[in-house]
Amino acid sequence: MSQERVRPETLIEKDLGLDPAEKRLIVMIVAGHGNQEIRETLGLTKRDLRGRILRVFRKLRVSNRLELILFATYHGIAEDAQPPSAEAVLTQELPAS
Repeated sequence: MSQERVRPETLIEKDLGLDPAEKRLIVMIVAGHGNQEIRETLGLTKRDLRGRILRVFRKLRVSNRLELILFATYHGIAEDAQPPSAEAVLTQELPAS
């Protein structure tokens, strides 16, 4: 009887109850995409994005983006993370001081 081999990140994602949209959000955060780019890519409002991020934080039991990035990197959840292009970084608006 052959057993299907399951990748470790698949197991952790299943254990944590992450859906594909949440995994995509994690990958984008780990890759360094800003909120505006994430909202535009996923078609979300500021409020919806904030809610999704907080839901992911609760599922992973983290309290900020740095902890999320460390957790996702350690557990292999964001192996597909690709950093934003140099053009995207250079054209990103800086917050007003």
